[in-house]
Amino acid sequence: MADDPLQLDPSIAALIPLTGQSGDASQQSAPPISFQDLSQFLPQRQQQGQQTQQTAQSGQMPSIISMPAEQGFTPGRGKNQIQGIVLHSTDGTEKSDVRTLRGLDPQHQVSANYYVTRDGRIYQFVNDQDTAWHAGQTIDNSRYGNSATLGIEQEHIDGKQDWPKPQVEAAAALVANLRAKYNLGQDQVYAHSQIAPERKQDPVNYPWGDFNQSVIQKLSPAPRQLAQTQSSGNPAWQDLSSLLSR
Repeated sequence: MADDPLQLDPSIAALIPLTGQSGDASQQSAPPISFQDLSQFLPQRQQQGQQTQQTAQSGQMPSIISMPAEQGFTPGRGKNQIQGIVLHSTDGTEKSDVRTLRGLDPQHQVSANYYVTRDGRIYQFVNDQDTAWHAGQTIDNSRYGNSATLGIEQEHIDGKQDWPKPQVEAAAALVANLRAKYNLGQDQVYAHSQIAPERKQDPVNYPWGDFNQSVIQKLSPAPRQLAQTQSSGNPAWQDLSSLLSR
């Protein structure tokens, strides 16, 4: 014998809305607020380059795009240690630079640990503890050569382009982080032209004054106003609860 169908108490059944039932517009509840509807209360999404610039200016380490090179480097550093940082300019543009520095250009067996674009984005092609082929022959390879230094390439066409602030700020934030990480002094940050003067002149017209000042500021950030920040009234996620349907 079949079981009797489930019977609901009429007082309870009356409280359950029927799917698709239409009623008086005045009695219908407002549609729930979707996440998109809250966008006006949240910071607007910014371009990645602008985000990187703001992060770099705040003294924090910008995000880094990891894109491992396929060749143009040697695993490890042999018996050497990181003793310095070398700044370069590529004399090219991002698309071709990335291809070359990832080891995808058979005519150029080179790479770099890092690469900074003109709008301030940072790529990493070779791990810090591996030897990127960036410096070539130097005046003292034991001190300035590939296995002793980190190489930072920068997107720039020498003699034809300026050095935009987002790029310089991002490079300064990166260098400040690496200096602190490996206990390096200001005198251990070099131009490629310094360590290979007979062959290289890059980075041409680099704004060393602004760059060094920015690095120093990022190494010694001003104390944060914690009490002021805590009482600033900036909306937290909880503050949006009143805007969500219960």
